[in-house]
This record gives sequence, C-alpha cells and structure tokens, in this order.
Amino acid sequence: MSQKKLSILPVDDPAAQKAGAHAVILLPLQWDENSKAMAMAWISSEETSIRKTTSNMMNALCKLASAALKNIALVRRVDFLRSFYDDILENVPLGIIALSPDDRIIACNSNAEFLFRVRRIEILDEKYAKCLPKPVAAVFSSIIVSLLKGED
Repeated sequence: MSQKKLSILPVDDPAAQKAGAHAVILLPLQWDENSKAMAMAWISSEETSIRKTTSNMMNALCKLASAALKNIALVRRVDFLRSFYDDILENVPLGIIALSPDDRIIACNSNAEFLFRVRRIEILDEKYAKCLPKPVAAVFSSIIVSLLKGED
C-alpha cells in the first residue's frame, strides 16, 4: 500500500490569515485499503513552503500515525472476536476447558465450573493437573496421551 505524500494548500481567507494560517498542510493517513483519514496542520509563516527535512519528518509522522491507527483497528477486531468467542463458549450446553500446549487452562465456561466444582478465576493459567480434581485431571491426561498417539 503506497503512502501518498503531504500536500500544501495556500489559505486565501483573510480571517484565517489574520489568525495565523497562511497555508494548510494535508497529511494523508491510510492503514488499510478501505480506511483513510486526513490530518491537517497549518503553516503560520507567510512563506507557504516547507523544507525537505520538514516534509520528510511530516511524512514519517503520517506513517507512524497510520501504523497506530492500524493497530487500533486490529485491537478492536481482536476484542470483537474475543467477545464473540466468549459468548459462544458460555452458551454451549457442555462443560468446556481449553488447554494451552504447556497444559495450562486458557478457557473455562460456567458449565465446566459447575461440573468439575472449580472456580474459573482460580484455575485460569494454572496447570490442569494441579488445579482440577484428581479424577478429572487423570481423565484429561489419558485423553491427551491418546490424542498424541493418534488414537481415537
């Protein structure tokens, strides 16, 4: 995705000039193909041009702002997906416990709390063998071993 360079437009409005705006710098921001914005700054000197170094600095600022806006959009997307996942997890009529590759509990729904008599707040990010009731942990271990061996 190419980043368009900044544009400088003279200000012809006498009231704006009296307030100190002699030119406006338009700074394009784009963080994906469908999301664009424009930042504006004004030049207060009567000379309506800027140096190459200032132009480069302003373009770098645009790229940083675009990257920050892209990150914000991604965080919003992740938050939406997390909320969607949490809603599904909570509304499934089964007890569900999800494990990380290092055997830590990374998700647990309220049905699992009820079935296994545990509290989600106490077992999240803990090793399942340490925090689940021993019979349940033994079944988990057996299932994991079977899966790793490729057994049904």
